[in-house]
Amino acid sequence: MVLLHVKKGQESLFLLEASTVTPVSEVLRLAVSLHNDRLGILDTCAELELLACHGAALPPAMHGLLQEQAAELRLTDDWTPAHPPTGGFSLNKDATYLIRYRDPCGRRNGQQPTAEMQEVLRKAVAEAKGIISKENVKNNRPLTEQHMEDCLEMLKGCVSLVYPDGLPSYDVIAQRLHRDPNAPPLNRALEAPMSQLWFAGKALDAGKSVGDCFGRNEKTKAVVQLGARGEVAPVREPQLDEAQQASMMAYWHQRRQQLKKLDENDDDSYLDSAWADSHGLQRQFHGLENIKWRPA
Repeated sequence: MVLLHVKKGQESLFLLEASTVTPVSEVLRLAVSLHNDRLGILDTCAELELLACHGAALPPAMHGLLQEQAAELRLTDDWTPAHPPTGGFSLNKDATYLIRYRDPCGRRNGQQPTAEMQEVLRKAVAEAKGIISKENVKNNRPLTEQHMEDCLEMLKGCVSLVYPDGLPSYDVIAQRLHRDPNAPPLNRALEAPMSQLWFAGKALDAGKSVGDCFGRNEKTKAVVQLGARGEVAPVREPQLDEAQQASMMAYWHQRRQQLKKLDENDDDSYLDSAWADSHGLQRQFHGLENIKWRPA
């Protein structure tokens, strides 16, 4: 399998495996799908951390409103009283905000789960981030669509454990986990028809296969750039990576320091040493070593 290191600008995203007979169009579709799924999972993880601290979401009409304002407008949250988290909840009070116990953005009800349930959520978030981490690139671990499905199923199970009745349909977590088309759009998300893969400063032809672009060797590894169609060609990859550049700069800095010390060291006192005497061997053969002169 050809191993493709997918990047977006200078940002390393993930590794992608493809056969030499796989069409470039299919590789592009898979790369865009993995990129968007990563963004969705990262956004879900951020919302789950808020869920652990501030509870489930309020109805959209109550977002950003104080309790007094919601009461004045006769807006009520019917979901929260009927669906408490497992083990009960506590109110997350924050005296720095006028909102008495909701999150600072006023999107959640402030009924945080118990400490045990919070730990369940945080462990699931850490595990999901590990599966899609950029560190997998350094460890040569390719990312697949199955990894994404496993992440979603794991997060679904975690949420159902903390909230047995599930989250309200307007909660962005529920929308992301169930791939609701009405979920808020993701920043930096791409669409396959409007995207492009680049290699060595050239756009890959969607009508060709991977083997046409990278050769027939199944052990090939290449760095490709993912971007929107119509963008200028991305900058080519540097000949040396960051670690090699740092090592080379450290070597030449040390070398310059050594040359500088040699230039500054003009002391010739070493010429008085015995090992620097060019006639020392001749005097040794003639027995003229260690001769001292003194007045008679």
